[in-house]
Amino acid sequence: MHPEIDNLIEMAIADGIVTAKERGIILRKAEALGLDKDEVEMIIDGKLALIKNHSSKQTSSASNSNKIGEIKKCPSCGAVAAAFSSSCAECGFEFRNVGVNTSVKMLSEKLETIVAECNKMSFEETNSLQKWTDTKELQQQRREAEISSRQREVIKNFPIPNTREDILEILHFILPKTKPGLSADKNYSAWVSKFEEILNRAKVAFANDSRMMTEISHFEKQQKASTLMRIISKYNELTKRQKFIFYYLLAMVVFIGLMTPYFTGMSSDHDEGVDNEKARLELIMNDINDAIKSKDYEVALMLSSQLKWEYSDSYSSKDTDQLTRAWNEKREKMIETINKEIKKSKN
Repeated sequence: MHPEIDNLIEMAIADGIVTAKERGIILRKAEALGLDKDEVEMIIDGKLALIKNHSSKQTSSASNSNKIGEIKKCPSCGAVAAAFSSSCAECGFEFRNVGVNTSVKMLSEKLETIVAECNKMSFEETNSLQKWTDTKELQQQRREAEISSRQREVIKNFPIPNTREDILEILHFILPKTKPGLSADKNYSAWVSKFEEILNRAKVAFANDSRMMTEISHFEKQQKASTLMRIISKYNELTKRQKFIFYYLLAMVVFIGLMTPYFTGMSSDHDEGVDNEKARLELIMNDINDAIKSKDYEVALMLSSQLKWEYSDSYSSKDTDQLTRAWNEKREKMIETINKEIKKSKN
């Protein structure tokens, strides 16, 4: 068989089908080269039969296999390709345009399906006691919460692709959703986790691929954000009820923070005032005892009349009231003691 005819036949049967147009081109070329057209047609049909026979055997073998999952093979030499590999370990063939966008399409469809399903569901309150307070707004909030919850699970469990183009495509797809801020995606945290998971797996799989590592580094730089923006994005993920609780707790923290110095200052002033008043009364007590020892009872009585608690404030009136009563009792006992001494001195 002429080499040109062989090449034409190989190209025609590559996809397992020889169209009428392809068959006509081959036969016209054969006739131009002086070859027997019937013989050429027999060769075409024979090669097609071999391809179909080989394909049926592969299908049968695959159905009888106990292996789980799809095994990727090099389109050039047929060797089994390792997961996440960017080229064939046997022949060096670079894997390109194999299922590009398949992962992105699959992920998008799963997320859109959840929205469609939840939009058909009723989120009305079924509790008879709470049904009369239910509103369209509350039902929509429950619907959005359900959508976010189910989508988070899809994002979390979505399989990581293993080809260069698919990985780059899905990183480009996820990157905008990892941008923090008030307008961040409701599932911001889940997207960030998946984005980092893909990057980390890709770093290992493409460690020897300098071009891919440059791409990965570029994605990492784009995804970095300030701590403040990350906090804002996490806040954006909260439901309205959670935001209300957040605001309430924040208000309590601010209130306590503002009032603590005030109460601390009042407590400090109170303690200092009490200590000063105690010191003043103790000095009077010492002077009274000295007067009694020197039998100057008139001075002792005069000083005893000054044994009155005079300090008070609004911080702890109960505390100062107790001190007032205690020192009143001391004054009465001291006056009683001095009068007894006066009587003894007269006898």
